[in-house]
Amino acid sequence: MSCWHAMPLFPICLCIASCIVITFAQTYEDEQFLLQNLFANYSPAIRPVNQQSQPTAVKADFRLNEIISFDDRKGVLKTISLLIISWVDEKMRWDRAVYDIGYIYVLSSSVWKPRLLLTNSASEQLQIQSGDSTDDRVQYFSDGRAYYSYNGLTTTRCDANILYFPFDKHICELTFVSYEPTSRVFLLFQNLDFVLPKYNNKEWDVLTVTKRQFEIMVASGVNQSCFRVTIHFKRKPGFVILNTFLPIPCFGFINILAFLLPESSGERVSFSITILLTLVFFLNLVSECLPPVSDPISIFNVIIMTQMQNSFLIVVTTLFSLVAFERGQRDAEVPYTLRRIVLSIKKFVSKKNKVYSSTIPTTQREEDAQSVKETDDESSARKKDQERVPNGRQLTWNDVSDVTNTFCLRLFLLIFSIEWSVYLILMIFYWCNNPLI
Repeated sequence: MSCWHAMPLFPICLCIASCIVITFAQTYEDEQFLLQNLFANYSPAIRPVNQQSQPTAVKADFRLNEIISFDDRKGVLKTISLLIISWVDEKMRWDRAVYDIGYIYVLSSSVWKPRLLLTNSASEQLQIQSGDSTDDRVQYFSDGRAYYSYNGLTTTRCDANILYFPFDKHICELTFVSYEPTSRVFLLFQNLDFVLPKYNNKEWDVLTVTKRQFEIMVASGVNQSCFRVTIHFKRKPGFVILNTFLPIPCFGFINILAFLLPESSGERVSFSITILLTLVFFLNLVSECLPPVSDPISIFNVIIMTQMQNSFLIVVTTLFSLVAFERGQRDAEVPYTLRRIVLSIKKFVSKKNKVYSSTIPTTQREEDAQSVKETDDESSARKKDQERVPNGRQLTWNDVSDVTNTFCLRLFLLIFSIEWSVYLILMIFYWCNNPLI
């Protein structure tokens, strides 16, 4: 015993460690020998099940890595995603006590694997595009469990819902279908234990990703397993609000102020036309972002169209008021029908009898004074053809211009307030029922 205790401990520990390394060492020849035995009677064209009447259960799990882009006009969603499938290969099993190899990687082209098709793909590729598919590998464990992953770009068709643009939300689905019927292969959704890094898109936020499995009938008595992934995502509206949304009401309100410009300045019509062209530009800018044919139509698109229609009417009314002002400078006579209309509008735009401009020409005042001295017959005949105000002045084109400006200013302010109030109420109602935060 004394001699044993006298032996140094370090050489003993080194010897034990060397034996352990040699025992668990995996060499190239070991794995080559294992693959030769596994592929001795293996055919990738035959489903690796001893009892071919028994179906193969394929577990599937999907993870979304990042939204690359979403084209509203074309309805195409591009994502970076990962689809992992797992099954049991009864022909790829080995004894750990003999080979001492925990798992191996095999080229996917040399083994059987389930074929999953993406039914709503927007490209010619019916699977997740993962680059060079000839270099894909399948991982096998000693008990026959196999893992294969589709990792790469996914392009799918997805109809855009732009009703509440730019606060719009979209729902896109990725449907994977087994190439073989359920009697041979059926899909099972299962959360596999793996972690995938996520990246945020600058334009879109992912809300939820849901998964479910179901079957579809392709022929009488023939069903196929399906695995559907539903992606809920929304737009980040900050950029659109600052650059497109906010300028629209500002231009709409400024356009109404054109009626406050004096007619003599000559800037009223050019100002109104400039605002109209600006709204047309914004309409084209929004149209480039939205689908050419959409159901439902965007409320934001409708509000821009109403603002453009309002601007068109403002241009027409400013032209009319300018024509009335120019005729007033020439002391032209106002038609009877127009006088009646202007006098009716006067009751709504003014509570006083001061509708008329103080800039009535002197010649017109003299004619008014002489008209009082006319005979009764001449006076009654003139009353049938002309309308007079309570103070005895005859209605002039300057008065028509003043009444038109006051009436249109109040009318378009009322229309502007109603339109944007309705739009804001709809947005607030949508926000309360579908919070974006």
